[in-house]
Amino acid sequence: MQVSLNRIVSLCRFVVTDDIPVGVAKMQFYYTGGSGAFNATTGLGSVNSKQTVTFDVTDGQKQFDLYTFLHDVTGTITLKVTAFDVNDNELYRREFAVPMEVNHITWLSGAFFSGSSAAFFSGSSASSATAITGLTVNTDWSGETHLTF
Repeated sequence: MQVSLNRIVSLCRFVVTDDIPVGVAKMQFYYTGGSGAFNATTGLGSVNSKQTVTFDVTDGQKQFDLYTFLHDVTGTITLKVTAFDVNDNELYRREFAVPMEVNHITWLSGAFFSGSSAAFFSGSSASSATAITGLTVNTDWSGETHLTF
């Protein structure tokens, strides 16, 4: 039996094109519209997740990768991006509606800090199991979309 595994996750690659101001210590990404869990039968998201990822900002860091399982082959996530100082005080916040596709990278880039809206805040037994004699993992993304804000 041959098995081929295809990527079912979607990636939003958020890129800041302006300089990150002094004092920004963390970037937080809160998004809905996707799922943190998937249905192995359909390869699609199985719950309505509220996903939060927080990155400590390092010198020169401009790119932040956010993964989700969509509920269909295409969908839109609502993304709230917030910049915090070391004391968790909110410095900047913006919100985006990001169109996504399964097995696809959506690049979202722009001047986050100096932009025009930068301030808004069944199991089986061994005897019945099928032996896998070949396994292929497809690590290629199906495509990319570039969006600017």
